Amino acid sequence: MTTRKIMASAAAATMLLVSAPAFARDYHRHHHRDGNGAAVGAALGAGVFLGALAASSAANADPYYPPPPPPPAPAYYGPDRGYDETADEAVNACRQGLLDVARRHGAYDAEIDRVDYVRETPDGGHRIRAEITMIYPRDERTSEVVCHTADGMLVSARTE
Repeated sequence: MTTRKIMASAAAATMLLVSAPAFARDYHRHHHRDGNGAAVGAALGAGVFLGALAASSAANADPYYPPPPPPPAPAYYGPDRGYDETADEAVNACRQGLLDVARRHGAYDAEIDRVDYVRETPDGGHRIRAEITMIYPRDERTSEVVCHTADGMLVSARTE
């Protein structure tokens, strides 16, 4: 229902409400002597007016949608900056992390033969370049590796 139609309905209801007592009085004079005509006309006019008013308010009502909750904070998968690992802890974390992976393939020990460098990284960890030997029951394998450690744990490693 458009606003123009609603306003026209409200105007017609108002005119009916205003003129209903006059029609009721005229009807009362000619037909009845009990006085119920004015009350009936007023009730009909008020009903039409209130119906038009309810239709106009229902047409213009905006539904309330509560705002959505804020998005969750992004996950942080970096090292805890409260832990300061030393260079020796970083080298040990590199050796232990590589040994844990090599144990899946039968290694039982690992030795660090040579450490080329240990450098701090911006995330609070260390980057280590070393030569490591994995000891298997019948074999030994030596590799140049670069490890990235943080919080005393191996984060990543690659061979060179």
